[in-house]
Parts: sequence; C-alpha cells; structure tokens
Amino acid sequence: HRLGFTLALKAMNPERPNREKAKLRFQREIQALADLKHPNLIRIHDCGDFGQFPYYVMDYISGGSLYQRLQKEKVLTPRESLRIAAKIASGLQCAHDSRILHRDLKTENILFTKEGEPILTDFGLVLNFTDESKRLTKAGCVVGTPHYMSPEQLTQPNEIDGRSDVFSLGLVL
Repeated sequence: HRLGFTLALKAMNPERPNREKAKLRFQREIQALADLKHPNLIRIHDCGDFGQFPYYVMDYISGGSLYQRLQKEKVLTPRESLRIAAKIASGLQCAHDSRILHRDLKTENILFTKEGEPILTDFGLVLNFTDESKRLTKAGCVVGTPHYMSPEQLTQPNEIDGRSDVFSLGLVL
C-alpha cells in the first residue's frame, strides 16, 4: 500500500501431504511465472522462503473470477466471450512459446482486473515440456480439473502438449 498498489502473496501450505513434491511443484510455478511476461498472465514480483516454505508475491487481481461472473450474469454476450477467450489464448500462446503448459485452465483461474481485463492465474500444475526428465506426475496419474481436461490429459497425461490447454480454453468458451 505504501507504493500505491496492492500485491498478493501466495505461500505453500505447510500441511500439504508429500511436502517435498509439493515444494518442487511450487518452485516450478515460481520459475514459470518468472519466465512469462504477458499482459493476460499473472505477474510475479518477488519470491523467497519463510522458514522451509516458499512464497511469491504477485499482482492482486481485484475483479473476481470468470466463475463468479458467470454465477451472477449466467451468460455473457458472444462478443464478450470471444474477447476474454482471445486474450487468454494470447497469454497461452506466450506460455506455449516458452514450452510451458498450464494444465488447469478453468473459469476459477481466470480473474479480472478492475478494468475488466482477463488474467490467467494459478500455475500450480504448470509443466515445462522442454525437459521430460523433470516430470513430477507419475505415469498413470492425472492432475487438473476433470470437467476442463482434454481427453489426452486423462488417457495419456505424459504425452500432452499445448493443444490440451487450448482444448480446456475451448471448454471455458
């Protein structure tokens, strides 16, 4: 507040099961966000550790989620739906160009600024597919929100690419 804007803090839950794997996922999320620069992707400002638990500082997005908006408005106009989808698609293109998959694109992870700009957030299940050796998801395991997953994310989770995120965006649309 002293600087004239509000930031948000995300910290790893200290009571998460399988803490070491959770910590690796959290650190991956931090690295992915640090590498991504796009007006429709959440922006990270700082990171660190509080004791044994990592945290990061990001923009505070005050306009609520697409999920909340749909609860109130029920239906958006085709023009507004396409505007939101185009901006999120542009952010996804930036991520995919950096070889980063979101893997959990859904209405709850699209937030709006007070000006109404959509921002893709929550990269907690991020996957950088440039280094297959660093996958944290075991073969046969699935991560994400089933209602928004592409078929291959369910049937061949270790073989997905950017098309899976695009499929999820299509479901959101």
